[in-house]
Amino acid sequence: MADVEHRIRFRRARRSKRSVLFDGKRWWNRKAKTQSQSLFLAKLPVELRLQIYEMVLGEQDEFAINFTEDEPWDCWNVRADSGCDLNVLRTCKRIYREAVTVLYSRHAFRFDSYDTLATFASTIRPQLLACIRKVVLSVTLFWYRHDGFTMQYEELLTLLSGLGGVTEVLLRYRLRENNYVEHPRLGDFMLLEQLEEEERPREYTMFYEMSEVQTGPEIGGMLFDRWVVGERRKIEMKK
Repeated sequence: MADVEHRIRFRRARRSKRSVLFDGKRWWNRKAKTQSQSLFLAKLPVELRLQIYEMVLGEQDEFAINFTEDEPWDCWNVRADSGCDLNVLRTCKRIYREAVTVLYSRHAFRFDSYDTLATFASTIRPQLLACIRKVVLSVTLFWYRHDGFTMQYEELLTLLSGLGGVTEVLLRYRLRENNYVEHPRLGDFMLLEQLEEEERPREYTMFYEMSEVQTGPEIGGMLFDRWVVGERRKIEMKK
């Protein structure tokens, strides 16, 4: 039964191309005002309106796109963490069209797996996907498993290229409850290795970032004498 519901939900999302909700509330309970009810902002110059949108929507650095907590097994049931106030987008259709590009272009979108990124991209209109400038792939590594999207390596690069407007991609590792000093598991970082070996040109800049969130001995400044811990570094392509 769960598989059937999973497929139905996926087909509906692909068909509707509807944006993932950013505040977790039901879209059908919200109604945009008519144009006649939004005269104040409409009277302002467009340059001033854009500044207002940036002040209202630009206060959050990242949007975290995650699985729904009560159904973590369902990779198609994706929601974003609560963030900035989005009521301005519901003012009227005209203001929505003007402001929604600010929402997508002024924030980094953080995903906790390749599947989440792929699901998100499949439910967003291409015009809005093209507005996204920064993508963060966050990988939390545990001693008993790792979030390996190395299997989807080729699909990942294809998907990132298909977003169109992306200028920066960050691969963020969180080294949690791991002791890589005594148990060096280089296999956890196969994706980063492959990105460093990549020879195809990219339209965007890629970075990696590693932070220690662990209880074991400190790794120190370098991991495997190869990657810097605690700093953001550019992923250099193979010459």
